[in-house]
Amino acid sequence: MTTRCGVIGYPLTHTRSPELHQAFAAQSGIALDYVVLSVEPEDFERAVAGFFDAGGRGLNVTLPYKANALALAGEAGEMAVRAGAANVLTRLDDGRLRADNVDGVGFLRDLKRLVFDPRGARVCILGAGGAAAGVACALLDADAAEVALLNRHAERAGKLVARLNDPRVHVHVTQTAGFDLLVNATSASLTGECPDFPDTLAGPAVLAYDLVYAETPTPFMQLATEHGARVSDGWGMLVEQAAESFRLWHGLRADTDPLLSNR
Repeated sequence: MTTRCGVIGYPLTHTRSPELHQAFAAQSGIALDYVVLSVEPEDFERAVAGFFDAGGRGLNVTLPYKANALALAGEAGEMAVRAGAANVLTRLDDGRLRADNVDGVGFLRDLKRLVFDPRGARVCILGAGGAAAGVACALLDADAAEVALLNRHAERAGKLVARLNDPRVHVHVTQTAGFDLLVNATSASLTGECPDFPDTLAGPAVLAYDLVYAETPTPFMQLATEHGARVSDGWGMLVEQAAESFRLWHGLRADTDPLLSNR
């Protein structure tokens, strides 16, 4: 029997999720039909309902629908509830949808690959949306010492600080140095732009991580490199969060090494 899964977002002009899931399915001997649903906001709920009503098993959820996905769920994992956002929807046996957020799992696994230990780390996250929330929750659970949120709209960052309700989290105000990890959780790289941040946040002692995966260094990575930072894009995170969603849907843990070493 063929299992139907997919990814939903807008716009989805290019996504490598089908490639990843088909590779995992081939490893596991699973017959998989993985579809791409690029739907405009007014069609999101209808598209999700239609997918699952037609027998779909699971959906990866990307921009801009992570908060919407959580709102549709009849059950939600702890990380999705804490972050206020979900990037995985799974149809349960009783027909309800379960929402999970596996961004943080994928991010931490990739930090391990990059030999970066988040314990005791001081972190600055650019952005305050669903991706930032998922990463912030994971870093707090991994015993980061500080998580500062820098966003164009301080009010939105303040709302995320209030949601996370942890004394280690605060809105970035004036501090421009001393961080160990700088994370671009904005969507700027998707349009070839660089988020606005003080240059001094990126230095020789900093790992600058862009959650966006790219064939060439993003503007954020280029600027961070110019200031001496070690940089990474989000390919490893994408692979690892795909593997985690595959586990949720199929009950099997995929081998990510072949995809991490050959992108």
